[in-house]
Amino acid sequence: MAELRGVCLPLELAWHKGLRKVSVECDFQVGVQLIQQGTQPSHPYYFIVHRIRGMLLRDWKTHLSHVWREANTVADHLAGFVSQSHFDVNIFLQPPDTGLLHVYYDSIGNIRSRGANL
Repeated sequence: MAELRGVCLPLELAWHKGLRKVSVECDFQVGVQLIQQGTQPSHPYYFIVHRIRGMLLRDWKTHLSHVWREANTVADHLAGFVSQSHFDVNIFLQPPDTGLLHVYYDSIGNIRSRGANL
């Protein structure tokens, strides 16, 4: 559910800020599929998926795609950073100092492994 909120809240913020061309990348592949395909009313995520789908149908250009967590270390780091705060929405004008290395990695296209043994 947190991952879907991570799609829903930024879309709401973008709409209310007047942005009309938005690209959303999400590392929750199942969530992206649910949003793209829709769900049955009996599904536990129906209401938030329905809400997101409604927002995507508004008069604006949106693109939703799945990305691997390792491909966006900034978002992954900020998600961990924000989970420690006591606020529902955090807006950063610049990344926190702890995220600067992640910004660098993303800027050069460096993908780091999450360390899973296969």
